[in-house]
Amino acid sequence: MNVVKTLSSFELETNSMSSAASNDAYSLSQDELKHELCTRLVPLDAHDDATERRLKVAAEASHHPSAAASPSCYQLFSFQSTVTLVWLVEPLLSLTDATVVSWTAYNAVMQVAAMGPATTLMDTLLYMVYFLATATTNQLAALSSEVNSYSHGANNHYDASRRRRNLFRKLQSTTSRFMGLAVCAGCFILIIVWTIGDKLLLLFTNDEELVSLAVQYCRIRALMAPVAILGMVAQSVCLVTHHTVTVRYAIAFAVTSNCLCDALLTPILGMQGAAMAKMAANGSEAFVLLRRVRLLMQEWKRQEEEEIFNYAEVNMESKPIYAEAHVPFLSLPNGPSLKQMLKLSLPLAFVMWARMGTYCVLTMRLARLNDVASLAAHSILLRVYYLLGCLADGLGQTAQNYLPTVLYPKLQVTQYESMLMRMALLCLFASMAGGIGAHVLLSKATSSFFVSDETVAFAIGSTGPVVAACLALHALSTLMEGVMIAKRDFRNLVVTYSVTFSAHLIILLRCNDLHGIWSSLVWWQVSRIVNFGACRRRGGIVSND
Repeated sequence: MNVVKTLSSFELETNSMSSAASNDAYSLSQDELKHELCTRLVPLDAHDDATERRLKVAAEASHHPSAAASPSCYQLFSFQSTVTLVWLVEPLLSLTDATVVSWTAYNAVMQVAAMGPATTLMDTLLYMVYFLATATTNQLAALSSEVNSYSHGANNHYDASRRRRNLFRKLQSTTSRFMGLAVCAGCFILIIVWTIGDKLLLLFTNDEELVSLAVQYCRIRALMAPVAILGMVAQSVCLVTHHTVTVRYAIAFAVTSNCLCDALLTPILGMQGAAMAKMAANGSEAFVLLRRVRLLMQEWKRQEEEEIFNYAEVNMESKPIYAEAHVPFLSLPNGPSLKQMLKLSLPLAFVMWARMGTYCVLTMRLARLNDVASLAAHSILLRVYYLLGCLADGLGQTAQNYLPTVLYPKLQVTQYESMLMRMALLCLFASMAGGIGAHVLLSKATSSFFVSDETVAFAIGSTGPVVAACLALHALSTLMEGVMIAKRDFRNLVVTYSVTFSAHLIILLRCNDLHGIWSSLVWWQVSRIVNFGACRRRGGIVSND
């Protein structure tokens, strides 16, 4: 009995013809070759078992997951540099806003003073929902890794095609749902700022005039909060798909629009003009990123439909299996998907809030000592710490983006160890850059460049080596944290932060000066490394299902 060739066998002949054509200097596109094969339906003998087995094995071999080449140190460093730039641009733009306001505003001192609590409140609220971006990275990185090795564990190429099609579908739906949640989170922040923003600002200052100016700034920036958080998630999608050029373009657009609006609006409107400049930066950055995400979703949809065309799967009644309905650009998760997303997002939210709380309690403890000089020195030390710590933060996100490629769907031990070794080299570089940079910037010889007051300068110089030690340890602890997030070892991650945060509070309560308070942060970094090391031995890799 003769049967007609399926499109899967056409795919194999297409590859064979392409290879032969290249050897004979005869060039045809893949589409032309496919068309020619489809117009010449050659009958096969259904009882020719040897031929069927040969075609089946060839189809599986052509799509079998080969070991992905480990990224080089240069690739990892390039990616880390992009992520570091992402972390740096926000504080640098805030610094630019404050500088322009101080130069051009009619009551510059009051407005710059009001921008302190205003920017702190908005940055804190936005950072509190950054776990959505981290969860997006974690979910999409695992799915992308499985797409690249879609035939792992498949009994035949039809099962592999079905799995691959489902994975492309998941990529679309996961991206759409996380972006929908991002818009909801942004609207929630908008409501909070416009309803109780003035009460929240009273936590930072009791001056009514400062609160009045700051709440106007916050309400203007809050109008763009849904777009800003949507941009965070879109940025994670671009990074996890390694579209780093798009991210750089988005940053360039944000910086350009922010500086132009500062030059045009701030001399007229003061700090309200600076808030509008930040709105323009968030909007332009999100526009570039969302445009790329839309193209990615269209590509995933095309690949989903291509699987159906390539293999032409049919059921027993020979009825074709068509692609599912179009996935909207923004959507909200249903019950089961919301449960899965919360299972992934809530541990990450706890980790970020615990880390943010660790830095906040340093300032709160120091404020209770009523030492103005130490508080002023602490403000400068903290800014330097955040600035140099961006190198380590970029390394942690690099681990979250690259490690899933060798973790899912099955651990590739050789590539995993090779990638960890390369990241360890980058960790050494980030540790040395952070530690040496802090030691140079915060030494007794250079501390006078930050302030003219000798008491504050002396406090900075005497505490500088402690800050340098914190930054040297920060790179290793952040890398280990990124590895645990990539492995989805959330239980041990939550336990680690619960233990280390509690221990840090106990140590902090016994500290009565600036040096001791920053020394408690050194112990916090050490405790994180110890706990991460212990968890690495007993923790495993959680499935992506």
